[in-house]
Amino acid sequence: MGTIYRLKGRYGFDLPVFTEIIFWGISSMIQDKKKIAAALIVFGCLGYLDSLFMPVRLPWSMDVALTGTVFYGAGFILKDEINNLFKATFSRLPYAGLYCYNPRHLLLYNGRVDMKRPKL
Repeated sequence: MGTIYRLKGRYGFDLPVFTEIIFWGISSMIQDKKKIAAALIVFGCLGYLDSLFMPVRLPWSMDVALTGTVFYGAGFILKDEINNLFKATFSRLPYAGLYCYNPRHLLLYNGRVDMKRPKL
């Protein structure tokens, strides 16, 4: 359920553990995918507001897990649509080309991400 690591003499858990726990809580309380999507939007806003106004970081990256849950949940919600897209009758080759090209293109313009001091 995650990796244990040692940081400054203390043991902790990796970020995916808390992301999975938060999403498990959401999905066990809410079964409708539209309501799960609304809850994920709320968690995304909370994660962003936490990065702006919280002066201290929570242990084991629990604050970052708020934002990570959004992406984890988006994969859960969209997995059927993505699978259906690749099962379509046309060739998968164009998608493979886009998959290989986009990350390379995005890395050329990518900079350092700093959520504490965003540059506007």
